Amino acid sequence: MSNDRIILNINPQTNVRSTQGAKKLYIPEECPRNCGLPRQSQKQPKVLIATMQETHPDLWEAIGGDNWRPRKKRTHIRYGCPHSMNYENMMFKRRLFRYYEYKKKVRELAAQQNLVLPPFGWALYFYIPIPTAWPKWKRKMMAGQIKVNTPDLDNYEKGFFDAMFGQDKFIGQLSGHGKFWIETEILRDEKGRKRAAPGHIEILLNQKIYNPFNVKLIEHDKPAFPHNIISK
Repeated sequence: MSNDRIILNINPQTNVRSTQGAKKLYIPEECPRNCGLPRQSQKQPKVLIATMQETHPDLWEAIGGDNWRPRKKRTHIRYGCPHSMNYENMMFKRRLFRYYEYKKKVRELAAQQNLVLPPFGWALYFYIPIPTAWPKWKRKMMAGQIKVNTPDLDNYEKGFFDAMFGQDKFIGQLSGHGKFWIETEILRDEKGRKRAAPGHIEILLNQKIYNPFNVKLIEHDKPAFPHNIISK
C-alpha cells in the first residue's frame, strides 16, 4: 500500500453529541428498589396525576404515594419505573459509549500507521457496508455507489475529526471527501443473525490543494495531527 493511501479498518460512525441532557445518564439502569414496574419509554401511556391513585395504584406507591413531592408542576406522568433510566436514555447511553470506543480505536489505528494529517492537502472517504436486509439484486446494484442518504456526510466527518483532533479548527480544506456503499462479507453473530462485516475509512495524502489566490500557503507544513490529538 502506498504511503499516500491510509486505510483504517473500522466501521465509520457518526458523531454523538452529549449535551446537558447527558446528566440523565447517571440514573441507574436497573431499579434499585425492585418496584416491579416496567421500564419507562415513549411507548408507555401517560397517566393523569389527579386520578393516578385510583387508576394506577402500583405507580402511585412506586413514586411515594402521599409523600410524593414533584419538583415541577405537571398534570401527567409516564407509566413505568420512576427509579431507573428510561428506555430512550438507556439506548442513548449505549450509543454514546460505543462512540467513545470508536474514537479511541480510530486514534489507535492512526497511531499504528504513524498518520500525520496537515491542515489541507488530503482527502477523506468513508466506506459503509450494504445492509444485509437488502435483496441480492439491490446489493449488486448499489455496490460501489455513492451513498446519498442518511447519515449525512458531515456527521461522519465530525465523528472522525472528534476522534483525531482536540479541535478541528486546524482543518482548513479537504481535497476530497465522500461516502460509498461497499459489499462486505456477511457474518453471523452468536444468535445466528446476519450482519455485515465492517467497512473502513480511507485517507489520501499529498492531494491537490485548491489555492484560488495563488499565494504561498504558510500553514502547509504545520501538522494538525498528532500534535492536537485529544489526550487519552
